Amino acid sequence: MDRNSSAFWENQFKKFEASGLSKMQFCERNKISKPSFFKWQNILRPDLRNHKKVHHQKQSSSFVSLKEIPTEKILIKLASGIELVFSTDTSPRWIASFLKELEGLSA
Repeated sequence: MDRNSSAFWENQFKKFEASGLSKMQFCERNKISKPSFFKWQNILRPDLRNHKKVHHQKQSSSFVSLKEIPTEKILIKLASGIELVFSTDTSPRWIASFLKELEGLSA
């Protein structure tokens, strides 16, 4: 696929969002030019400008991904497909306690 096509870059942005990697890590891992990534991001996906990777430790295989959504919400997607959405002003400790309780319920 042509690296100068919008179809190529739309596909890369979908892969990036699913990867859980930072933009730099994604570019390095996929041998993509960082300037090109940011150029096409500005053209096709300005919504990704505020995308932040939230670092977390994977403690259980029941959790798939954790990412911050630019709309001031935190999305946690469980392996079962259930998505939990929290406001960014929710205490991280409360979220951690809540997830630990969920994990205890599934055990």
